[in-house]
Amino acid sequence: MGKKDVEIKSKLIARGFEESDIEETLLAVDALPVSYSDVLYKMPDSKPPQTAELRDFPVKPFFSLQRAAKIIFLLSLVLFAVSYFKKNDLPPEGEILPSLQNEPIQQEAGLQPFDLSKGDYIYRITPYFGYELYGLVVADYNSENWLDFMHKNDPLNSKDVCVLWGDDVKDGIYNNVKFSHGEFTCFLKSKSGTDSSWYSRFSMSQISNNHFLPANDDIYKKVIAAKPGDQIYFKGYLADYEVRSSSGELLGTRHTSTTREDNGNGACEVVYVTDFNIIKEGNSFFVLVNRLCGYLIIVCLLFFVWNFLKVIFFPQKNF
Repeated sequence: MGKKDVEIKSKLIARGFEESDIEETLLAVDALPVSYSDVLYKMPDSKPPQTAELRDFPVKPFFSLQRAAKIIFLLSLVLFAVSYFKKNDLPPEGEILPSLQNEPIQQEAGLQPFDLSKGDYIYRITPYFGYELYGLVVADYNSENWLDFMHKNDPLNSKDVCVLWGDDVKDGIYNNVKFSHGEFTCFLKSKSGTDSSWYSRFSMSQISNNHFLPANDDIYKKVIAAKPGDQIYFKGYLADYEVRSSSGELLGTRHTSTTREDNGNGACEVVYVTDFNIIKEGNSFFVLVNRLCGYLIIVCLLFFVWNFLKVIFFPQKNF
């Protein structure tokens, strides 16, 4: 191999050609009427060699795992946001079950006060009336959120649920109302764009805010799962309670309402719940979409983090 051959060979290797291909090319050059510069820079149509061009400027495939992850991530973000606001919509009038027309049932309990424990806390429950209700959940509050410090010494009261029944669900009047919930109280006001004429037809004796004390873990899970738009049934006891620390220190007390005719502070029902069921879930499609998109967002974020770390710590490896 001559000096010019060695020079061409080194240049072609630098450009990414295989050594075996270079030797075949050099043999062909010796037999053809072309210059050595043509080997390096020209094809018959005066363009750079196609192989070298593809090596220097790789073409990304239209479909790749990274591209698919970005598309899924963006779509999941949009659908998650839409379904988040739709999953708590109240159902139309035609989907309300007939049982929600019934008034709550309240009867003398005839039970003595009893004690139970929740973690390091001791509860004294004083039941007054047996109580059962079919209702539409319009607002709720989960006191187990990390921002809530008021319920840290009252872990049994893990959730409050505001419900409607009777005439308040009969003609869809609730769709004119915006419901919300604070740490202890259920609020309602006119929706934007509606007048207040609904208020004269809305019965404040057919709405109640319930502080739930689940009797066991199974009921606790069902109570936590309930959300606005669900139609529920629950049974238990209207009761007062007090909470003490393991050392016997009194940490707090709460008293129940025993009538639906009161309102304002102290009008909430405290219910020691012995039975609870979601008899018709609201917006099940949007709930499913929201949950699925949440999982997809997490998976995509983990994939992006993995690719970022792979580039930093394993730049030369393909996985």
